[in-house]
Amino acid sequence: MRVVIVEDSLELAKILHSVISMYVNDVTYATEIETALDLVAAPTDILVCDLSLGRGRGECVIEAALAAHRATAVIVCSGGALNLSAFKERASQFFLLPKPFSNHELRWALYRARTFAEATHTNQNRQSESV
Repeated sequence: MRVVIVEDSLELAKILHSVISMYVNDVTYATEIETALDLVAAPTDILVCDLSLGRGRGECVIEAALAAHRATAVIVCSGGALNLSAFKERASQFFLLPKPFSNHELRWALYRARTFAEATHTNQNRQSESV
């Protein structure tokens, strides 16, 4: 399972990395949008993304991740208003984590996203086996 964290606060990115690494082996983070876009070009199982990034919007990182791997589960972290209307047809793979959040809330969002990602992989494997 591959997780990419996109958070412009280096301190928070490191905290997220530390907590998520307890549950997932392959965890990477980016604090700049350019690096994030490079990371999500490869298939990503779970994307943890802040919507308000220093030099860009998290929505473009989400779009790039979903373009590379349509089944990416997305945990959206934001301290502001959330406008995810562009992704409404994929609402089942989005998990909201409003800032500030607790360790428990982070773990719950990660659990739900991981469950979605694992179920999606299982379904894809079944489909490929039947072909």
